Amino acid sequence: MMNGLAGLCRALMGSFAIPLAQVTAHRKVDVGLTACPGRHFDLDDLRRRIEAG
Repeated sequence: MMNGLAGLCRALMGSFAIPLAQVTAHRKVDVGLTACPGRHFDLDDLRRRIEAG
């Protein structure tokens, strides 16, 4: 699932000129609103997978 998410992120980044630094979890954008995707989601791992792709 993480590899699939990384592939989707790469495609969207390419289509919309989104830099890797802008790839984040929405809990980091709106702290009080949600805990999703949860404390177990490894954002650093996702970014590594995106770069490796």
